[in-house]
Amino acid sequence: MSNQISNQNFPIARPEWIEAYAASNPMEANMLVGLLQSAGLEAGLRGPGMAGALGEVPVDALITRIFVPAEQRAQARDILHHYETATPDEWQCSACGELNGGSFELCWQCGTDRP
Repeated sequence: MSNQISNQNFPIARPEWIEAYAASNPMEANMLVGLLQSAGLEAGLRGPGMAGALGEVPVDALITRIFVPAEQRAQARDILHHYETATPDEWQCSACGELNGGSFELCWQCGTDRP
């Protein structure tokens, strides 16, 4: 049996895990769980069922908490702190000259790959 069970493609936290982060919505939370897992940590969510309600509930009702084993919390917080403070560099498309945000791998204007 896996350490995590999945509900609607969201990894569910084990009951003994502790909170490491409060993401602004289930999509961000799921992405951050993937980031933590790619670093070799265990991570999961609790209460992610509000994704379908976007636009129908107050924004703070969408906050989705990320949980990790207690012994991995410090490492998870370091990774999440880097996520919060990272400011990717903008880049200019070589094909159309459009200025793109650092998080874009393709030009949003013409679709050319980032150099």
